[in-house]
Amino acid sequence: DFVYMRLHGPGDAYAGSYPDRVLRRHAEQFSQWTAQGKQVYCYFDNDEAGYAVHNARRLQTLLTEI
Repeated sequence: DFVYMRLHGPGDAYAGSYPDRVLRRHAEQFSQWTAQGKQVYCYFDNDEAGYAVHNARRLQTLLTEI
């Protein structure tokens, strides 16, 4: 079992950076899925300004805090 998420941006596709509150919710959900024995794959593809890298790193940090 696995979960695959592809995040294209908050609100409109390819339009900006995810706020911390949204990333935190994702981190909490990922943690629950992991506890159920599922592998979680998450890809950010949210804009051309490089927010995807920033958001992915922030999500990793939030996951270590749970």
